[in-house]
Amino acid sequence: MLLMLFSAYKLKAAFSFSLELSNEVRLFFKRVVPAIINNCVTQISLWIDTIMASFIPNAVSYIYYADRLNQLPQGIIGTAIGTVLLPLISKQVDNTENIVKIQNKALNIGLMLIMPTTAAFIIIPDIILLTLFSYGRFDHYAVQQTVPTLIAFSLSLPAFIINKVLLPTFFAKGNLKIPTIFSLMCLGINVVLNLLLMNEYQHTGIAIATSVSTWINSILLISYLTINKMYKVSQALLLNVMKIFVATAVMSIALYIFNSLLAGLFFDKMLARIVYLTTLIALSVIVYFGILYLIFKGNFKHV
Repeated sequence: MLLMLFSAYKLKAAFSFSLELSNEVRLFFKRVVPAIINNCVTQISLWIDTIMASFIPNAVSYIYYADRLNQLPQGIIGTAIGTVLLPLISKQVDNTENIVKIQNKALNIGLMLIMPTTAAFIIIPDIILLTLFSYGRFDHYAVQQTVPTLIAFSLSLPAFIINKVLLPTFFAKGNLKIPTIFSLMCLGINVVLNLLLMNEYQHTGIAIATSVSTWINSILLISYLTINKMYKVSQALLLNVMKIFVATAVMSIALYIFNSLLAGLFFDKMLARIVYLTTLIALSVIVYFGILYLIFKGNFKHV
């Protein structure tokens, strides 16, 4: 190519470049730019959080471990739901009524799975952190410093599920501008809250800011879809969410009691910690789904 250009220059041949884009390519770039920005917002937010945490001794490590643990249910439950929903909603893109039904069903399932995880992170965060990370230099003091951060992060899990359920509607309809604007707004809110809360709550303030901005994003998405008649919270969804909250409350009480009664079995040995945590999880799962079974009278089709 360079030789051809050099030869053309020597021969004084006139040539010019032109870039003609088809309508499909123009549409692609019109949609891909907001998509890139929307996906970058999360990483930018994490980067800003890390920079701010660096001004607090050891805070980067505390936030890192709490965030890694918080992202586990996000990746397993939230990402799976978002991946499954997009093709389903895309097929019904012109049928708003069916899309709403799919969204409400997904919210039912997503909240049913995420709520017990959120409760566990709030009730036994120390046990989870000790079992998974408290080895080597990540000692008991580090665990105690990470506990409130994990609790603060975990409060964003239900909002994360809501976002994952609602965003595919925007993607299917090709409307990436609105969620991108909301994401940028919440990024700004997150930064402001970080600055306001860091002095008082240290690294936990950063986690609180993240959870608050995530919930604000959920409220904005719900409000926009509702106002534009693209989503409606059904009575069945509200009733099911109430039932899920009841089951979560009972499970939380049971988990607290189990942990209090079995605390003597928790040792510093790795195997003992794993067995103890596994036992607590198993008992909690039995209680949670047992209560759901009773509430829904054995018929989970209504979930």
